[in-house]
Amino acid sequence: MNIDLTEEEFSVLVGALSHRHDEAKKLIEYETDAEARAAYQETVTMLDGICRKLLMARYL
Repeated sequence: MNIDLTEEEFSVLVGALSHRHDEAKKLIEYETDAEARAAYQETVTMLDGICRKLLMARYL
């Protein structure tokens, strides 16, 4: 998949993903239900991977 983004669009996208990542990490700390914690952790892991792929694709 090839998506042509300007630097500003790319920055906003990565910033939004990073913000969601941070929110999910905070929810893990306060969640008492194990299944919900696992779901938030899965979200954090996915967002880590997505951001890494975006940065590699953009700068390699």
